[in-house]
Amino acid sequence: MRSVSEPQPLLTGLAFGESPRWHEGRLWLADWGAQEVLAVDLDGRSEIVARVRSFPFCIDWLPDGRLLIVSRAIGVSSAENLMARS
Repeated sequence: MRSVSEPQPLLTGLAFGESPRWHEGRLWLADWGAQEVLAVDLDGRSEIVARVRSFPFCIDWLPDGRLLIVSRAIGVSSAENLMARS
């Protein structure tokens, strides 16, 4: 029989984590309270991928790998466009 270790949190301190997606070896999610899109790896290293002026309601990827973010304030935008505006 295979042993399973106890679950451990990958990330703490989220205001309101939502819309989790697994992509390219990392967990991606929107933190609605912080108005950020984050990516976290299995070692718990996190990266703020984009900051959004309103709730980042949903995330997904185009076939070419670009991240899309849907929010009330911006509609649909790529993460590159959001970071360029910051």
